[in-house]
Amino acid sequence: MPISNPAAVSVPTLISYKSADQTVNNSATPVDVAEMVITVEANQKYEFFFYVKNRATATVVIRALVTVPAGGSLLAIINGDIGGSSGVEPMIESDFTNYRGIAGKAADRLATFRGLYIGGANAGNVQFQFAQETAEASDTKILAGSYIEARKLA
Repeated sequence: MPISNPAAVSVPTLISYKSADQTVNNSATPVDVAEMVITVEANQKYEFFFYVKNRATATVVIRALVTVPAGGSLLAIINGDIGGSSGVEPMIESDFTNYRGIAGKAADRLATFRGLYIGGANAGNVQFQFAQETAEASDTKILAGSYIEARKLA
């Protein structure tokens, strides 16, 4: 049913903004990215947007993924330099609880992800995580200014 008065519809936007850089070094184990977490309600749907500023050497692939409450799922499309063995091409929808590879370029880079979260019976957190695809003794960073936006869908 079309909305006859779009101005009368208010959809709150939840935003989680990263205020400081976070580093992993020589680790392929995913870690929570501080401040990049959104709390979701049970049995609800949300549109998510991830704006991920990152830095890694040219030989590193960044493992990017999310954790979601039990019973929930998040399908996402990535837009950025894809790399590694994650087997996902840009603009292909895939399960974002399995990692996506972001190619390192020895410079500050940007990757964005847009997705749909479909909640199950449990409320909880959608938490962004990262690691190196293969552990390497170099700094891999998610940079300050990265953020998550989420909008609850009716």
